[in-house]
Amino acid sequence: MNILDKAKLEICLSRFDFEKVHRTMTKINWEWHNTGVPTIEQLEATAEQLLRSANKDAQENESKASTHATGGFQAVYADETFTLSFIITESDSYIDVEDDDMPKKTKKKKTPPANDSFSHIEI
Repeated sequence: MNILDKAKLEICLSRFDFEKVHRTMTKINWEWHNTGVPTIEQLEATAEQLLRSANKDAQENESKASTHATGGFQAVYADETFTLSFIITESDSYIDVEDDDMPKKTKKKKTPPANDSFSHIEI
């Protein structure tokens, strides 16, 4: 990793709110490998490792972009920029056009807000 990328990695890590991630994981009891909720230091170390891996892959493969993810973190190196995210939920629009069971038309049901602890978490 060159000096400029090292500086960018440090900037990315310094701007990320690891305390907010830790509070969120604690609130929803998100454990890693049945060892409990990770510490802030573990979160920081994991995020840094993912960012470094994404950078290394992008440089070695000359793809100019790479994404690595684990434990809720997603680290991206693209266009000489690092991006770090913590993802709780995600969706995509992938459709297998070869799939005979593909629905012809789908409607999303409107449901009232859930009356559980996840509907009003303060982080």
